[in-house]
Amino acid sequence: MLDGVPQVGLGLAAAATAIAVALGSPALPVQAVTSEQLLFLEAWRAVDRAYVDKSFNGQSWFKLRETYLKKESMSNRAQTYDAIRKLLAVLDDPFTRFLEPSRLAALRRGTAGSVTGVGLEITYDGGSGKDVVVLTPAPGGPADKAGARAGDVIVSVNSTPVKGLSLYDVSDLLQGEA
Repeated sequence: MLDGVPQVGLGLAAAATAIAVALGSPALPVQAVTSEQLLFLEAWRAVDRAYVDKSFNGQSWFKLRETYLKKESMSNRAQTYDAIRKLLAVLDDPFTRFLEPSRLAALRRGTAGSVTGVGLEITYDGGSGKDVVVLTPAPGGPADKAGARAGDVIVSVNSTPVKGLSLYDVSDLLQGEA
C-alpha cells in the first residue's frame, strides 16, 4: 500500500498508460503552473480572502482567475505584475491596488516613521483628481521651512513633471536618491 492506494491499482494505471502510449493515443496536454502563475494565483487568493464585497463588484471572480491564467502572458515578472494590475482594475475599486515589493517596502518604511525627504504628505486635488497637492507639510521639515503650505499644487520635482504620475511615483521623486 502506498498512502492507502493498493499496489495493484497503481500497476493497472501504469499498464493502461503504457498501452495508450504504445498505441499512439494522443497524449493529454500537460499544463504545469509556472512560478509566475503561482505569484498571480497568490495575489488572486489574497483578494479572494480579504475583499469585503464578496460579489467582487458583480464579477465572476473564479472565472476571471481562469481567464487570466489562460489568456494573459506571464512569462516574466513584469508581465505577471501587469496581469495582477489588470485583474484588480476589473474590480473598479479605488482602494484595491497592487504594490510591487519595492513600493510595499517604501510604504512600510513610511508608516514606521523612517522616511527621509522633504516632509510632505501629498494627495490628488479633490476637484480635478489630476493635480498633486500638498495635504500637509511636516512641522519643522524641509518643505515647511521652504514655505510649502497645505493646498499648494506640485507641478514638478527637480524639473520632472508630476502630472499623470501616481502618488507613489511622486513620493519617490520627493524622497530623492537613497
